[in-house]
Amino acid sequence: MKLYLRLLSYLKPYRLRIVGALACGVIFALLTGAYAWLMQPLLDDLFIRKDRFMLGILPIAIIVLSLLKGLASYGQTTLWGYIGLKIVSDIREALYRHLILLPIGSHNKHATGHLMSYILNDVNLMQTAVSTGLKTLVLQPLILVALAGVILYQNSQLALLAIIVVPLFIIPLSKIGMRLRKYAATGQAKIGEMSSHLQETLSGIRVVKAFGKEQFESDRFLKKNRAYFKEILHAITVSEIATPLMETAGAIGVSIIIWYAGFQVINGAMTAGKFFSFLTATMLMYGPLKILASTNNMLQQAIAGSERIFAVLDEKNEAQLDTGKREIGHTEGEIAFHDVSFSYNGSVAPALTKINFLIKAGETVAFTSRLLA
Repeated sequence: MKLYLRLLSYLKPYRLRIVGALACGVIFALLTGAYAWLMQPLLDDLFIRKDRFMLGILPIAIIVLSLLKGLASYGQTTLWGYIGLKIVSDIREALYRHLILLPIGSHNKHATGHLMSYILNDVNLMQTAVSTGLKTLVLQPLILVALAGVILYQNSQLALLAIIVVPLFIIPLSKIGMRLRKYAATGQAKIGEMSSHLQETLSGIRVVKAFGKEQFESDRFLKKNRAYFKEILHAITVSEIATPLMETAGAIGVSIIIWYAGFQVINGAMTAGKFFSFLTATMLMYGPLKILASTNNMLQQAIAGSERIFAVLDEKNEAQLDTGKREIGHTEGEIAFHDVSFSYNGSVAPALTKINFLIKAGETVAFTSRLLA
């Protein structure tokens, strides 16, 4: 939950655009519900009662609804797209600024390829999820609410039956999402390993060739690439399970509703127009549920990436670490090194051993190896 709230905190600078996108989404959802409701007068008044007034008004109503729905769709798509892209741009810039300010010790913990993977791959996953996910998570529930209103209006008993069927969709989707998030996290870690390997070998290609290690490095990359392939294949397999599950659950739910509604129509408890209006609303609900399922899969992958991004952002930078450093003003005296040794983090052999030199005030001294001298 903290991760979701942290992502939502990036929405604050774009409140006005969010209000506009929500307004467009509400209009779009209401007009979708209006389409389903129109099935009742279309059948009962126009085709059964042969009402001439409805013959003139219904075609015009459909055209107006289509025009308004198109405008609302354009408005909310462009607004959510802008908001999503800006949020991801803000996160990418914040991540890069933070990486630059991290102390050397933090960079020693992360391979360069992993850090590049965070900025490019993980942030790109977030970009896709945020740009389309925000729109979907707001719009599709609004559409479901509007269609549920039509269902309740037409027949409250059938509406209760439809609500009972909903868990057939929700329960399997939640379990699929949890498994997909696990595979996505592992897959992104494998991409980081490949990026790190590429950065090391290509930047040090002269060393690789000098020691004849081309085949050795190729085998290492092959191993990492196949490990990534295995994880992504698992993720795809789990993700695609959602589609047949949705199809089966939808078929079961609609079949139950059609049987009960048809029984009421035959017994005169419900008109054909009300039945088809109810059925249209029920069928239209399947679309948003399916979209939410696919969006959930995409969001789980993005969340796995965002966990790694925020883990890096939470590391303290040099300004946050109290190192006790002070600005040097006027210099006096001298600096002396006596038997100083130095080794890099994780290195067995020291880089410098028992160095001795003296630097007087105002002097600049450099020391190099014999190879570079």
